[in-house]
Amino acid sequence: MKYLRNIVWVVLVLAAGLSFVYLFVPDAAKYLDLASREKKLTERIDEEERKNTAYTKEVNDLEKNPVYIEKVAREKLGLSRPEEIIYKFNKGSEPAAAPAKQEESKR
Repeated sequence: MKYLRNIVWVVLVLAAGLSFVYLFVPDAAKYLDLASREKKLTERIDEEERKNTAYTKEVNDLEKNPVYIEKVAREKLGLSRPEEIIYKFNKGSEPAAAPAKQEESKR
């Protein structure tokens, strides 16, 4: 009789353990997945906030800083002051060879 009662207890404990695993392990996996997604989204939000701060500073500079406005106009728009000559150099290219002098023939 005592032996049968021990078997019943073992079966009950195993059933309780299996039901615990069946009910809570998928939720734990889902929690870990959601926590990972939250971390990635938080990092993305931080990155977007940094970009927003940089854009806000650039807009502020474009509205109020004449030196920055001139810099942008020169670099991005290719504008210049009146009577100013702009020289453009290609980076990484070799300079063109000077043309060879040709002797003029006298006729």
